[in-house]
Amino acid sequence: MLLDFLFKYNAAPWLMSLAICCSAMQPAAAQIAELQAAQEFMAAKNYVQASYLYNEILKDDPENKDARFQRAIISSWQKEYANASSDFQYLLDRHPGDASLLTAYAYNQAWSGNYVESESLFRKVLTQDPYHHESLKGLAYVALWKGKGKLAVNRFERLLQSEHLTPDLHVGQGHALLLAGKQKKARQAFETAIELKQDHQGSADLLQAVQASPALLELSVWGGYTRFKEDQAWGLRLVEIAFQPNHFYRLWARYDNTLSLENFTLAQSEQRSEAYLMGGMVNWNRTLSTKVEVGYRDLPESSHEKLLILEQLVIFDNQWILKGGAVLNQGVDNIWTAYGGITVPVMDGWSLEPVYFYTRPQGSNTREQRLQLNSYTQLGKGHQINLAGIWGRVSIPEATHDIIYGGSLSWNIPTARKHWTTLMVRYESGLQELLTASIGFKYRLER
Repeated sequence: MLLDFLFKYNAAPWLMSLAICCSAMQPAAAQIAELQAAQEFMAAKNYVQASYLYNEILKDDPENKDARFQRAIISSWQKEYANASSDFQYLLDRHPGDASLLTAYAYNQAWSGNYVESESLFRKVLTQDPYHHESLKGLAYVALWKGKGKLAVNRFERLLQSEHLTPDLHVGQGHALLLAGKQKKARQAFETAIELKQDHQGSADLLQAVQASPALLELSVWGGYTRFKEDQAWGLRLVEIAFQPNHFYRLWARYDNTLSLENFTLAQSEQRSEAYLMGGMVNWNRTLSTKVEVGYRDLPESSHEKLLILEQLVIFDNQWILKGGAVLNQGVDNIWTAYGGITVPVMDGWSLEPVYFYTRPQGSNTREQRLQLNSYTQLGKGHQINLAGIWGRVSIPEATHDIIYGGSLSWNIPTARKHWTTLMVRYESGLQELLTASIGFKYRLER
């Protein structure tokens, strides 16, 4: 409008030039203001409003590097990895050697699970600058996320040789040491991070993670009281020794008198039974884990029952866990149980797990179905409370359907760095009534 007015009334040339300059500067000034506002929204974690402003800038100026770069970062943070990749590739086509672009794109690929491409991008930056800090750190984190504990430890240690006073590097080192099964050194790394930054976010959770992680050697002993029908008894309920040399596998041997393997034996024999088991668990990768247990159980009248327990876990990136398994009992009556469930994280420190069980003796119309709802709660200072409710039905030929109901409560208490105490109460009513209360102690030998 201003230019139209000046042209119409033949304004002086110097005034025309000034007006043209001011007119050209207005969009640039507006973009700078929008960029600053968007960055403030990002700092405040208001990503929706920041993305809106970056989109508005790119409508008028598709080549605006800052706006597209920041929009890509927001997309990556919000797990919109494909959208982020599109923006990063657009920018790299125009700025192929930009170290900041390559590094950010590498992190995006790592977060999306594309570790091969991520490492390639980090190494491309390092060919230009062998001491590029963010790329060296990125390679260390990629090793950690891939589950390569020893490699991650080595990479973090090399980084810390040149930069000792960075809390985040000590945190990364601690997680790598945990993955490698070195709890003592992991605790030291986390404590160093907390000393460097007293208000470090999640500092208490870091030390709790060390105590909650499986140690090299663990010994658990439980004792307690059991009332089964009219029978009452005090005694040993469980002894277990477990060995875990690294993150990938775990071995154990267990004496089990907790009456927790399955319930048909109890319903049919009306007797307590003791089981002796050996087992192992393999973590194939961060997604798949397999558990196998074999053993036998003493039954009334001097008979024995062979046991085989199989379980498969599928772990998703959103922390959901899908599991399925089977319990096979070979004895006087061959009995099998199949079960499946899913663990759903409801909020930080709390998850729910519904599990369905179906049990049936081979060649019989008798069957049992039950639904168990588990609630896992992680409290402050490492306390863990597990609450379960049970409801089901037992169908026996020529008899009425019997309802099963009950529940259990267990509380894990970290009494010291190497000691845990567990309190457990379980009640169940159906064909028989079962009540058991136990106290257990766990000793941890850390490496």
